[in-house]
Amino acid sequence: MKPPEVSAAIDAPQRTVWSALTRLSDRARVLDDVRSVEFHTDDSFQVGAQWREWRRATGRGRTETLTVIAVHEPVAYSVRAQRHGLEVTRTTELVALSPWRTQVTTRLMLRPSRSHGRFRRMLVRLFGLVEARRLVKRARIDLDDLARHVGGDQRER
Repeated sequence: MKPPEVSAAIDAPQRTVWSALTRLSDRARVLDDVRSVEFHTDDSFQVGAQWREWRRATGRGRTETLTVIAVHEPVAYSVRAQRHGLEVTRTTELVALSPWRTQVTTRLMLRPSRSHGRFRRMLVRLFGLVEARRLVKRARIDLDDLARHVGGDQRER
C-alpha cells in the first residue's frame, strides 16, 4: 500500500517555502492551528532538533513532540513523532516548478512503535488507518496555511 500523501503547488520560490517550513520559531505564525512551540533543543532546523507543538484540534488542545530525523536543504526533510502506539514519520519534499513556484509533497508513514502481542498489533493497525486519515486532513490544512503565508493558495489534490 502506498503511503498517504498530500501535495500542493505554491506560488513562491523554493527557498521561501523552505524557510517558512523550517523556521521553527515561526510555526505558530505560519500554521493556524499551532498555538505554541516549546523547544527541547535550540530552534535551528537540523537532524536531532526536537520541539513540542500545541495544536488546536477539533475544539481541544493536543500536543505533539517532533524530532528532525533527516534534512536535505532545500529539497526535503523528515520528522518523527510518537502517538497512541504509532511511530509517525512525515517526509516533506520541495520541487521547484519554476523560479517562483514550488511543489510541496508530504508523505506519511505510520507503523507500530514497538513490539506488541497479536491483538494489540491488530488494534494499532486499525487505529493507524483512522489516524492516517486524520493526519492527511491535517497535512492538507497545513499546506493551505503555508500557501497563504507565503503568498499563494493553489492546492492540487
